[in-house]
Amino acid sequence: MKSRNFTFDINARQSEVGYESLVNQVVGCQFSIDKSQAMVDMNSLELDKYHLLSERIQSEIATTQEEIEKVKASLITAQQVRKNKMEYDALAKVISQEKDRKETQQELKCLQKELSSLQNMREKLEIKVEQRKKEFLGLISGIGRMKELLEREEYETIASPPTSEPDPDVQVMEQN
Repeated sequence: MKSRNFTFDINARQSEVGYESLVNQVVGCQFSIDKSQAMVDMNSLELDKYHLLSERIQSEIATTQEEIEKVKASLITAQQVRKNKMEYDALAKVISQEKDRKETQQELKCLQKELSSLQNMREKLEIKVEQRKKEFLGLISGIGRMKELLEREEYETIASPPTSEPDPDVQVMEQN
């Protein structure tokens, strides 16, 4: 019996070792399953966190884009205000270089008086020129008559002997 007991002991021992090995493997598998489940749960939690983070980032991106659009509109408005201010300053500079209204009106009145005076002087000069034209025409006409008289007198002097009577044309000229 000793050999049988020994074999039984060996078989029991082998069975016990096999059982322990099997239990160890089952425990290892259970540990791996638990570990894998924990990893799945952890990955699921991380995935949820990433989804929340992604949604938050998308929301912040949308908010930032809205803010960018508002800032762009503000920038355009500010540029227009700056442009208007520069135009205003340029106009103000030009206006400040000009005379004020009172000075301009006084200068205008003086110029109007001077223009009126010059117009009166022109009218007087035109009247004087007309008188001079008439006088000049009278002078030319008189010179023409005198030339004719002299020519006639010369002709008569050459053609006829001298007479003691005065020439009637000469007397008319002397009276004028």
